[in-house]
Amino acid sequence: MNQDLNTAQSGLSICFRCGERFRCGMQAGDSNCWCAEMPPIGQTLAASSGCLCPACLTEMIAHRQTTGGSCC
Repeated sequence: MNQDLNTAQSGLSICFRCGERFRCGMQAGDSNCWCAEMPPIGQTLAASSGCLCPACLTEMIAHRQTTGGSCC
């Protein structure tokens, strides 16, 4: 099996921002993912960019809250 298939089957995702590997509940087949408990960052960004790791998502949410919603 290739590495991409192994990653998807294990529920691992790669953060589009920093390249860190992290567990995605949706890819793992869970009914929910850890990110569902976080404040939303906007459908446009999420749909066009891909998943963020917990550290990057937390940082992006904090940045958006302090800048009034503008992106990083």
